[in-house]
Amino acid sequence: MLIWGPSGAGKTALFYRLRDNSFPKTITSMAQNEDKMLIGNKKVSVIDFPGHQRLRSELMTHQLRRAGKVIFVVDASSLKHELPRVAQQLYDLLTRSYIAESAVPVVVACNKTDDPTAVTPDAARTLLEVELYAFHYFSFNHSYMSHLTI
Repeated sequence: MLIWGPSGAGKTALFYRLRDNSFPKTITSMAQNEDKMLIGNKKVSVIDFPGHQRLRSELMTHQLRRAGKVIFVVDASSLKHELPRVAQQLYDLLTRSYIAESAVPVVVACNKTDDPTAVTPDAARTLLEVELYAFHYFSFNHSYMSHLTI
């Protein structure tokens, strides 16, 4: 399972929450975290991959092929201001041939929803759908949308 999204969205916090049920203070990182975790009753390899632009080619060429599932983490408190960039990253993920052809499940997770400026998960879904539609990159009838959950 791959955890990915924009820098500062809370990917590493989610990683530690899943692994240790802890909430350590984290900082923006250029290094990935990886560990085997018991999720449900199954041992799963989980990769927390940095969202920095300089690492994008590593993600797109190597890490995505290892992903059986992807959690795309967004910062709900800054989504309105970062929407075009976040939607572009999500689009880039959804249209990668491996993800689209293999129908890898992609879940969009809204982090920082406790912030008073945060949008709700429903609002995040609407904002992302509208932005993706506005890009004119695809219609929602395309097959690669069938495995997206927000």
